Amino acid sequence: MSGRDARVFFALWPDAAAAARMAEHGVALARLAGGRATKAAALHMTLVFVGAVRMDALAGLGAAADTVRSAPFALTFDRLGAWRGNGVGWLAPSNVPDAALQLSRGLRTALRDHGIGFDAKEFKAHVTLVRKLLQPVTLTAVDPIDWPVHEFVLMRSHLRADGAGYECLRRWQLAGCR
Repeated sequence: MSGRDARVFFALWPDAAAAARMAEHGVALARLAGGRATKAAALHMTLVFVGAVRMDALAGLGAAADTVRSAPFALTFDRLGAWRGNGVGWLAPSNVPDAALQLSRGLRTALRDHGIGFDAKEFKAHVTLVRKLLQPVTLTAVDPIDWPVHEFVLMRSHLRADGAGYECLRRWQLAGCR
């Protein structure tokens, strides 16, 4: 990636209260199973990972996202688990609202319509709490964490030795369909 490239993704970003509660689970999970807990300020749910793009292409990403409409919705995180293959510990909702799925699909469609490539992996509603888990984790129910969603964001990530840092490039309010 050159100095004129940005590593970007569309995401949902929790409010401070929800992030703090999620981070507590991450610290506890890292203590139990090893690994590196994600800092509260970095917790998010990726809707679409775009990857490296030239800085001059960011306007095209914005134009694509401008066409996406969604009503506000709420997520309730109540499951803690891990993926065996990649050592990621996560928190997820047991029920994903249709609006969240439609928002991710809408962004993917808009990017495709604007000729913008992205990571085509299926959207999995989760927040990464821990990376590099050392021990297996059993799926566990946790006290629900409610997260009202009123916007989505375009984020730029900066890879650092202590983990990723994030910069918000733009926000879109969820206000319903036209």
